[in-house]
Amino acid sequence: MRQLISILLLVSLLPGNSALAQSSLSMYSMPNHAASLSLNPAWVPQDKLIIGLPFVSEGYFQSRSNEFVLSSLLEPNADSASLDLTPLNILDDITDKNFQNLHLSWQWISVGIRLGEKSFLTFSIRERLNFRSYLSPDLIRLAGEGNAPFKNASADLATSIHFDWYREYGLKIARQINEKLNVGAQVNVIDGISNIHTEKNSYAASFEGDYNDFSLNGSALFQTAGMSTITRNDSFRLFSTTPLRGTGSGFGVDLGIDYSVTEDFRLSASLINLGRISWKQDVKQIETSTDDYSFTGFDILDLADQGVGVSTEDPFVLINDSLKSILNLQDTQSSSYSTNTAFSIYLSGSYRVNERVSINGTYVVESGYDRTILALNLALPIRVNDDFQINPSYTISNGAFFNIGFAASYRIKMLQLYLATDNIPGMFVPQDTKLGHAQAGAYLTF
Repeated sequence: MRQLISILLLVSLLPGNSALAQSSLSMYSMPNHAASLSLNPAWVPQDKLIIGLPFVSEGYFQSRSNEFVLSSLLEPNADSASLDLTPLNILDDITDKNFQNLHLSWQWISVGIRLGEKSFLTFSIRERLNFRSYLSPDLIRLAGEGNAPFKNASADLATSIHFDWYREYGLKIARQINEKLNVGAQVNVIDGISNIHTEKNSYAASFEGDYNDFSLNGSALFQTAGMSTITRNDSFRLFSTTPLRGTGSGFGVDLGIDYSVTEDFRLSASLINLGRISWKQDVKQIETSTDDYSFTGFDILDLADQGVGVSTEDPFVLINDSLKSILNLQDTQSSSYSTNTAFSIYLSGSYRVNERVSINGTYVVESGYDRTILALNLALPIRVNDDFQINPSYTISNGAFFNIGFAASYRIKMLQLYLATDNIPGMFVPQDTKLGHAQAGAYLTF
């Protein structure tokens, strides 16, 4: 039982979960940069033309966990080169508000052009992959301690997973209203490629009577769309076979505002990635329900007498047959379902100390799939010269307090290079960090 739960726990931690919206706090402190324009549609760059190339201009990665790090769950085995799953190590750090996520995105192309003196129009295409999971603390305890802690009690097994992959076609307009105020908006047409969604999971196990006895009850509903698009012969393919047409469609919006209170003090705010996707093709619905199934174990002497797999009375054969029936598993085609995209809200203030140095504070709220992440970033943007800018920063996020970030931008004639991370140590020891983030690229600017 304990080994089975451990395997299920490890599976739930693998890429099959879904992340919150893409965020880059270190880049938000560098407004009007080609790479930061997607974080606030109100920012108007000084360039007349900006071109982003496939893979070259923007590659983005982010991982997050709010209550434990991966190295706490996996430990090297001293007797072999393998890793041991150790759920007991995170029991004191996990609550029912935990999450684990992963976000990967890249840009296919973007073209931004200045319209007159006060407007800037941008068209872009981005690919986004999101993974997210929520673990049941009781499931962790079962994996680490077995049934003993739940004697005459019940365990909540409700773990959920989410995954979505979609392509975003965005058209953005930024407008300078006057010398103090800029506003902007972007409309996104979303082409959904694939999705896994946990609509509900209410499973619980009750342990009463003898040590090995338990009863299982509850129900679960999982929805999928387009999974055949990204799998072939049980393997995962990074690129879909339908690059111009997916299995879902939707719309989203980005909104932004930037206001100069004084010559040196600026406020900005933005709402990013608010949208909804309707999954319509290659849709399946997997539903299970159990009405109080009871397991009382089996006699080991019977197993010794009959042998494994020798007869239809083999206990393992009976358990396998029972599981199929008690779960009442139904895998059916479905018409359609919808999911919301996770979104971010940025609130920022910046004070220019002198011509080269500024102080910036950014507060972000990321929300999606019944979870909210709060983060505060303090940054010190420094303009070394007209072509070179650096930006050291410090971020406090849910459950993570030691995030030292850094961003840099360097212009070589018409080529603008940049790199950014919200957590430098996390780039080198991702297994020991709750926040991992990295992005880099190069834009053509004229």
